[in-house]
Amino acid sequence: MHLDLTLTAHGIRKDSVRGAALGKGGELIVTWKQAGAKDTRDIHIHFPDAQQAAAAKKSLSAKPA
Repeated sequence: MHLDLTLTAHGIRKDSVRGAALGKGGELIVTWKQAGAKDTRDIHIHFPDAQQAAAAKKSLSAKPA
């Protein structure tokens, strides 16, 4: 999936994600916290459309089986 590859490429582990919000169009804003860091950071990931961004946001909030 595009989201997992993007997070991995930026050195972000899925378990370090603290939240996600939808931006305009196909933008997904992922908030994450690096181990040992005080503050959180945001990364803006662009998808072809808003539906794909919403699906990616939903996959981030899904609990692993």
